[in-house]
Amino acid sequence: NKRIRVAKFVLARAQLAAASHAEQIMQSATAASRLLKARARAISEAIQEVVEILQPGPLQGRAGRWEFTTRQEAQASVVQAVQNWQALQDRLGSASQSQATRSHGSSHSSH
Repeated sequence: NKRIRVAKFVLARAQLAAASHAEQIMQSATAASRLLKARARAISEAIQEVVEILQPGPLQGRAGRWEFTTRQEAQASVVQAVQNWQALQDRLGSASQSQATRSHGSSHSSH
């Protein structure tokens, strides 16, 4: 009887620890999702601004168009923004995979 009670106690502690760990993972994933959405929105707004600027016609009330070099600088900024976004996604994806791997590995090591 005592062994059964101890086993039930250990099992309950393990379940509590697993639930707590799962909650932490979900909180991290939620925070990462919010960050990604905010960054995506900022990048989208920046790209939209560049697209509007690159459209032919007057720029903020001034007649004329941007010079070729200015357009190329704007295009390079868009390319850099996309690369930054992809790098952020890669880092967050690697971090969540690493965390999942650690979580999976720690569940096996407790057996």
